[in-house]
Amino acid sequence: MALEMVLNEHSLQMASDVHTARVWMTQFVQTIKTAAQHKVARNLRATTNIFDLHLAKDYPFRKWLNDTEVNKEMRLYLKQLTTKRPPWNDLPDLDDQVKEYQFSHIGYEHTVPEVCGLWVSHLIKALAISLPSHSHWDSNILDLEIQWLEEDDIQSKSKAVIHANSPDHVKYHADWIEDRLARDIENGSYLWESRADLFPSLTFCDAVEQQIRGLSPIMLRSVTDRLFDLQTHCDDWTSGGFSKDNLRGNPRPESEATQNQYSDERTFLCLDGLERFFNWHVSLTPYAWRLHFFLEPKTRTMIIGYVGSHLRTASE
Repeated sequence: MALEMVLNEHSLQMASDVHTARVWMTQFVQTIKTAAQHKVARNLRATTNIFDLHLAKDYPFRKWLNDTEVNKEMRLYLKQLTTKRPPWNDLPDLDDQVKEYQFSHIGYEHTVPEVCGLWVSHLIKALAISLPSHSHWDSNILDLEIQWLEEDDIQSKSKAVIHANSPDHVKYHADWIEDRLARDIENGSYLWESRADLFPSLTFCDAVEQQIRGLSPIMLRSVTDRLFDLQTHCDDWTSGGFSKDNLRGNPRPESEATQNQYSDERTFLCLDGLERFFNWHVSLTPYAWRLHFFLEPKTRTMIIGYVGSHLRTASE
């Protein structure tokens, strides 16, 4: 998926007057244009129809589009941007994610619940964009608190959302944007067919092909990031044994009980014709997915044996 922008719908607040609304919109468009100059895709995903927005009393968005006091080029730029793509037309997993998780922004003064735009930004590794309507949004990083139900227990974690409500915020993220663009993968088929070039230190069992080719847009980004993490780890693995330090996704071996009970479910046929037990794995979000890998210490490489929903464990 291309690196996109996602609108933080909670920043769509009415200004106290028309002048303030114009100032907000000017900064908003300048932020978007700066992101586009850094090669972020020129489309803006949103849960809210911006054309229905009231920027101030008796000053709807449609009126701003025709306001001669506002730069014409700026008005045309945003109009083209907001009509380019429907909000979630190619994210089929999104509805399930919204239903299964609760998410909120932990702000400076109070918690903002159900920040769907920020949640989507996290899911697809996009750049969250806000109007400068409140001090909440004057930050290049926003904290997202995520909660979900797992085995009858409420689980929670915090995530940092890459965010901008000014051109300076976008410039601050220049390195992140460059890295994100370098990892831009169109779909699972492209990821599979390009695996040798992208991940020279990783080999893949044949069974992984269909698992990767069938990745949804949301899981594609998560799997791609983990594979790049593993490749980078191999690049830096110049001596000594394997260390899980600096690897994301909570890398870990299975418990002894799970190894004893379900080792057959983690044994996969490799390209050399040998079956190996893939004990090590990392987590993939937002679903409870796992990526199992086998360590080759002599060559300091890894074999990828499985990508999919988590396999059975002894604790279950």
